[in-house]
Amino acid sequence: QPCNRKGFCNGGRRTLQICKGSLECRNSQCIYKKIHRETNKVDFTMSKKCIHCKANALPIECCARKYVEHDRCHKDMTVVYIGTHNCSPRTQEKKPEKEKQEDYLKTRPTSTTKQIQVEKIREAMLSGKGVKEIEDVADEYSNPRHVQYLKSVINDEKLPGGSDLEAIRLLKGDFLKRNLDNNLILEVGDNYVILSSEEKLRLAALITIGVVNEPVSLDGCESIAKGFTAVEMTTYFPLLRRNMKLVTLFAPKPGENSENVAKMVEVFDSAVNKILPAIAEEYGLVASEFANRGLDPPAYVGDEGGALWKGLCKVKGTCVKNKTISCKTGHTKTLQVL
Repeated sequence: QPCNRKGFCNGGRRTLQICKGSLECRNSQCIYKKIHRETNKVDFTMSKKCIHCKANALPIECCARKYVEHDRCHKDMTVVYIGTHNCSPRTQEKKPEKEKQEDYLKTRPTSTTKQIQVEKIREAMLSGKGVKEIEDVADEYSNPRHVQYLKSVINDEKLPGGSDLEAIRLLKGDFLKRNLDNNLILEVGDNYVILSSEEKLRLAALITIGVVNEPVSLDGCESIAKGFTAVEMTTYFPLLRRNMKLVTLFAPKPGENSENVAKMVEVFDSAVNKILPAIAEEYGLVASEFANRGLDPPAYVGDEGGALWKGLCKVKGTCVKNKTISCKTGHTKTLQVL
C-alpha cells in the first residue's frame, strides 16, 4: 500500500507483516514435558503435530507486527515494530553438511534417507566418540526432510537426467567381480559412458573379416536421459533379422560432436582388436591380416552432419572418406569430409 506519512516519497510503499504466532503441545503425557518440566513450544511437524507425542498442537496467537517502509526515491528502508512477541521462536535445527553427505553418496549412491540416518549414527557410535558428540550427530540427522533435501540437491548436480556416472562405474566394477560381461559398460569417463557387449564386439569382428557383409550406420539422437545426447553405430544383423546397436556413447548436450565420435570409435576399435585374431582363426583365416583393423565395414552410412564424419576421420584416417555415404536423398553419394 502507499505510505502517506509526512516526508515519505510519493512513490514509496509500505508493507504490513503480522506474526503468525507459534504452536504449543498441551498433552499432559508428552515426553517433552516430562523431561523439560514445561510444555513443548518448539518441536513440531509440518502438519502441526508434536514431534515427541504426535498430538495435535494448539496455536499461540501473537499481536506483534511490523511495517516495512520502502522509500524508492531516496533508497531508504525503515522498519517500524509494534507490540511485543508473546509466542515462542522456532528452534534452529542442526542440518547435515553437504560435503559429508556427498562423500557418503559417492560410495552408496542408492541409499535411502532412512539408511543415511541410521548409518551416520552407527558410524558415530563405532568411531569411539563421546556421548555429547554422538548426540550432536543424532540431532544433525534427526529430521529426514533435511537429509532428503540435501540428497535431492546432490542428485540434481551429480545425477543429471537420473544417470549417475559414479554408480555406473561401481556397477562396472561389480560386473568384473562377478565375472560377467565386462564389455557391457565399455568405458566410463568423467562425463560420458560408452556401452556395448561381448556379442556386439563379436558381430563387429565378423563384419571386419567379411563373414557379415553389412554397412554400419553412424548417427546422433536424443537420449532418454534428460540433458544427454546419444551417439551410436548400428548395423543390420541377418541372423536376428533386425538392426542392432554396436556401440553407444552418452554425453551431456550438445554431445554430437567430432570429439565424442572419435572417442567412441577409438574405444570400440580397441575392444574389437582384442578379439579379432581369435575370431579370424575360428573361421580359418590368417589372424595377422586383420591385426589392429578394428571395425572395418564395407561402408559407413549416415546423414550429412560434418561432425560425425570428422570424428570418424580422426580415428580411421582420411581414407575412410571412400567408404562414407550420405543418406540425405534416395541416391547414395560420396561425402566430402571437411
